[in-house]
This record gives sequence, C-alpha cells and structure tokens, in this order.
Amino acid sequence: MGIQLVARIVGAAAADDERLRELVARNERNPTWELFWGSPGTMLAAREAGLDEEWRRSASILVEEWDCGGGIWTQHIRGTSRQMLGVAHGFVGSVHALRGYLDDEELRLRIEPVLREHAVADGPLVN
Repeated sequence: MGIQLVARIVGAAAADDERLRELVARNERNPTWELFWGSPGTMLAAREAGLDEEWRRSASILVEEWDCGGGIWTQHIRGTSRQMLGVAHGFVGSVHALRGYLDDEELRLRIEPVLREHAVADGPLVN
C-alpha cells in the first residue's frame, strides 16, 4: 500500500489506483485495527489518494468494530490479543483515522470515557 501511495504522489509510472483500491478493500477487516497493519493505516492512505468511497467504507467498518468492542479496539497481532492506547498499535491511531468521518463532537464523546478510564493522575497532572 505504501509503495503504491508514494508512486501515485510522485507521479511514477508504477502508480496504479486500481491496485490501491484492491489493497484498501483487502485490509478493511484486518483484525489488528491499528495504523501499521490494520485498516486505519490503509484508510489514511486511501484518503490521501482520493479514494473516498474506500475510505468511508473502511471507516464505517472501523466504527462498527469500535461499537462492538466496548469503547476500545482489541488488536490481534501475531497470536496475541491486546487493547493498546498508543498511536502506532492502538486507540489513538485508530481514532485519528476516523477524523473527518465522525465529527469532532462525536469523537470527543467517544474518546472521553476511554481517556478517563485509562489516565494516570498525579496531583494536577495526567498522562
């Protein structure tokens, strides 16, 4: 996906929008649900490439999975299932991929309970 996206951006002869569409569709239900291997990463590439229909379809599936997961996605990576909060393999990256699909107010309403549950407070400071 990344190579095809870069080829498209720089105008290389190897750029192939149909191949990009195929790769986004193939990854839309990847059970990692994170930026590196899962659909959120291919969603960002699809959006950058102007493949709006593919981006929206993947975003719809990601929201559906979010709703089923109790507020946070479970990543299934290399035989391990975990819920992670970080950008690359976790909650933050998946939420980022949904920016522009869900409006900011809905994202805030969905994010706040997760942040409150997982935040570590030390006096007036919070991680």
